Amino acid sequence: MAEFKIDGRMTVRTLKENFKKEFEGTLRVYDGREKAEDNATLASIRKNDDVKGGELVCRASRTVGKFEKEMLEVFGIKVQVASPDDWVLALDGITLANLKNIKKNATKADMEELVAYKRKEKCDENNCVNETNTGVLKTNTYKFVDFFTDEEIVVDYGEDFDETVFIGPLNNEEWALAKKNVIEDFYASCKKYYGLDVENIEFTDQEFTDFFNRYKECMEEGEDIEEVECKELIGSVFQTMAESIAKLYFYDCIGEIHFDYGYGMIDFTFELDLDNEECLEGYC
Repeated sequence: MAEFKIDGRMTVRTLKENFKKEFEGTLRVYDGREKAEDNATLASIRKNDDVKGGELVCRASRTVGKFEKEMLEVFGIKVQVASPDDWVLALDGITLANLKNIKKNATKADMEELVAYKRKEKCDENNCVNETNTGVLKTNTYKFVDFFTDEEIVVDYGEDFDETVFIGPLNNEEWALAKKNVIEDFYASCKKYYGLDVENIEFTDQEFTDFFNRYKECMEEGEDIEEVECKELIGSVFQTMAESIAKLYFYDCIGEIHFDYGYGMIDFTFELDLDNEECLEGYC
C-alpha cells in the first residue's frame, strides 16, 4: 500500500510531487487565499500556531476528506485534492488509492461511482446483498442543496481576503445541526424571493453543471445573472445558497467574501448583505 511521510521541513514542490507519484492525484496547496510558492516549506506557510506539528504518514487508505483535515490539524495549512488532470476537486469519500481511477473531465456523478464502488466492496466482504433487477438504467438526480453538502466550503473574507473560515462538509455527522438550519433557511429564502418550493426541484449532475457554468460566465462578464434560468430557478439562487451558508458565521455583514465550495474549479466573490440578528446555529 502506497504511503509517504510529511513534515514541516518539506517544501511545497516536494509534497506535490510525492503526492502525484504515490497517488496520481493533484494536490493544491495554499498560503492563505493564494496558491503557495513551490519553494516554500510547509512550516513557513502555516496560518495557525495552535497545531499538532510533527510528522504525518500519508497512506493510500485515507479518504480525501480525512487527509485534508489532518493536513490542517497537523500543519495548519489548507490543501485540496483534485483529479489527476486537475479538472475537479475529488469527493471527500474517495480514498487516495482511488484517485488514479478518476477519469478525465470527471463529473460529480463519475466520482460518486468510485465512492459507491468502495461501499459495495465493503458490503460484499460482509456478505451483504442488494439486488436490483429493473432492467432500466436510471439517471441519478439530486436536490439543489445536495451539491453543497459533500465538500468542505472555504470562505475567505476581510479587507484583503486574509481571513479564512472552513465550513463542513455539511454531510458530516458533527455538522448535522448546521446542515438542517442552512437548508431550512435556504428553502425559506427561495420561497420568499422566488415563490418556489425548491425542495421539490431536482437536477441531474449535468443539468446542475450547465446551470452553474452559465451563471459563472455571467458573473465573469458582468452580465445579468437573472437571465440565467434552469427549471424555473434563476442564477441568483447560487448567491441565496451562499448567504444561507455564510449565516453560520457572519451577521450584520455587508461586504464581499470569497466563496469556494469545491464543485469543480470554482472561485467566486459574493457580495453579502446579511442583516439577520444572529448567526444560524451549528457552526463547528
